[in-house]
Amino acid sequence: GINAEYGELEVTFFCESSNNAYPLSWISFNALFMVGGIVLAFLSRDIENRFNESKLIGFSIYNVFLIAAVVTPISFLIDDNPNVTFAIKSIGVLGISMIPTGILFGNILYIIFLGKLPSNSNENTSNSISKTGY
Repeated sequence: GINAEYGELEVTFFCESSNNAYPLSWISFNALFMVGGIVLAFLSRDIENRFNESKLIGFSIYNVFLIAAVVTPISFLIDDNPNVTFAIKSIGVLGISMIPTGILFGNILYIIFLGKLPSNSNENTSNSISKTGY
């Protein structure tokens, strides 16, 4: 507003665009990485079970896609309240980063701390691993 007493003028700038090129390019860029992850999971499906992470990679990609499919439309639809939009996007970013990390490293931490492969292992070898990992 204008403060006539002190001759001050308050100016507020907004960054706004009617073009959705940036969000669409970012979504496309991330989709390309997800397709790469799917290809990686498919190609690594026949590796020895102890080193095979294709199922974990698949679960991670599924969770990233699911969270992005829910958060992205909601963040575009709720533009009138910046606090709610920020909260939804923040929860989405935390979910996209923390859930796949937990999925990928949870199995490894299980092996490290308990010293054995998970019970759902289909490997025909012994189910225990020495401290050296062999």
